[in-house]
Amino acid sequence: MIQCLVKKTYRNKSAGYDKICNEFYKFGSCKNLCVIIAWFFNAALHHGYLPDSFNVSIVNPIPKGRVTN
Repeated sequence: MIQCLVKKTYRNKSAGYDKICNEFYKFGSCKNLCVIIAWFFNAALHHGYLPDSFNVSIVNPIPKGRVTN
């Protein structure tokens, strides 16, 4: 299941808070990594706990140009 989701991710997107981009998972994933990711999320759901870093986002505004009045 996780391997199917990893294959659907988009390339050339910026990395998140953890500085890991989608290409790492898409081209560097193996069966063991998918098992570890599944174990982690199942444990988080079972215990009802997510790390604080999962609630952090990075927002970079992109200016579109100057508006003159």
